Amino acid sequence: MKETDEIHTKGKVLKCPNCGASEAEFDIDAGGLRCLVCREVFMSPKVNEYGGFEELVGEVRESGAKDLRNDDYAVTFKCPACGANVMFDKNVKEVRCHWCRHNLTVAEKIPNGEMPDLVLPFSMKRRSAFLAMKSFVDDKRIFALGRFHRGLKEKNLRAVYLPYILVDVKARVKAYGIGTVVDKGTPRNLKVYREFEMLIDDLTVEASRDKLNRDKTINTNYVINTILPFDTSEAVAWDPRYLKGYSCEKRDINIEGLKVRLDYQVADIAKNQIYKMIDSASYSHLNVGEVEYVGRRWKTAYFPVWLYSCREFGFGKWRKIHYIAVNARTGETMGSVPVGKLFWNLVMFGPLTISVILTGLSPITGMNPQSGLGLIIASLIIYVAVSIFANNRTEDYKNNDARHDYENETRVTINEAKSDDCLSEKTIAPMEAKIVMKDEKGETFDIYPSSKFMQDVEEKPTFIEPEKFFMGCIMVITVGLILLVVGLIMASEFGLL
Repeated sequence: MKETDEIHTKGKVLKCPNCGASEAEFDIDAGGLRCLVCREVFMSPKVNEYGGFEELVGEVRESGAKDLRNDDYAVTFKCPACGANVMFDKNVKEVRCHWCRHNLTVAEKIPNGEMPDLVLPFSMKRRSAFLAMKSFVDDKRIFALGRFHRGLKEKNLRAVYLPYILVDVKARVKAYGIGTVVDKGTPRNLKVYREFEMLIDDLTVEASRDKLNRDKTINTNYVINTILPFDTSEAVAWDPRYLKGYSCEKRDINIEGLKVRLDYQVADIAKNQIYKMIDSASYSHLNVGEVEYVGRRWKTAYFPVWLYSCREFGFGKWRKIHYIAVNARTGETMGSVPVGKLFWNLVMFGPLTISVILTGLSPITGMNPQSGLGLIIASLIIYVAVSIFANNRTEDYKNNDARHDYENETRVTINEAKSDDCLSEKTIAPMEAKIVMKDEKGETFDIYPSSKFMQDVEEKPTFIEPEKFFMGCIMVITVGLILLVVGLIMASEFGLL
């Protein structure tokens, strides 16, 4: 495979270095573009390697990170089943949503989105992705929804390019804190000061609104965040020929809508870097006082993901979709497995129901009422015990706490580190836990950083989850039947019947 010497820029078709033809398509087996004329395999040069921070001043937006617009390299459809906007090569024949696998029609076609700056081609084949998914869910079978495992077949996997924003950040960080040190056997107050230049390379953020929603009661999109990071240094300039044979999802959010999220992530990364510099055990309070942006560079990219989806039991739009996602570059796998709680509750409810029925028919069956009541209590204890076990066992089925550890998994370089710690005779009051962010224009604003920001609920659900609704119904019916039978037994004992 040849790597061309020509600089490949977006909008310029890279021609075959052997015959000069422009007709080519991506070949995952060869790992590059295969010429359709002479069959030569060639690869676009990498255009996103580390560097360029020296001249990074002010806010820089690559062409794909500017205003959303329409391009004609692909066609876009809005899925009526799950609401996703999905794009395909304009010559594609099979049109199927990669999220819920709904077959799309021409009537669902909508205008396209903008052309990205970069693309990271698929390197993981379908078979390898299937084996990774299978290995991930093999120990999650007992309480899983049956059709989830029955549907997990190689042919049901979808190859999709998802939109992301890459941000290079150059910033000055100042941190203040207080602590204690032992000076000649006596604890002393310590004023802490740190200052340094921080270079963040390719901080990655999802560029579609629904993937940014972390409300786990209505979706499981957090698994897409968890499979980050990608090997972004291997990205090449956007070329629509990499899209052929794959679907993709367009970016539907502007840069302005991502700046607050970026500020929180940059603050978390700065805080993490400071704690790496010091012995945190010696400090009672440490606060990042100020983050001043020197420059930010925004780029858009398409990254490859293998997806498998399954809807849980429910009604219409209330049926939450569960995903298994595989990073098609690194093999990182994460997913949410739907739990068949309704089935298991019906199974566990069986002995309790039988006990109640037998006790209620004690005049016919000749069962002692006291024995029937004991049988009901024993069945109820078993039901509650098994329910508690099942709930604890299935906590890891959905991986609700999973997220991208961007604080440690993003490439960060620290330069010009300065420290100015000094002892104080007076007790020092801790500062307010906030960060003053200063943009490239000198405008300031306050944020209150937390590493859990990415997990906060951003949209409150307007309905009860189906599985909770059915479990609630079962519990109400169970308690009602028990109270009814106990009441009948007591009434019989006191001669009221």
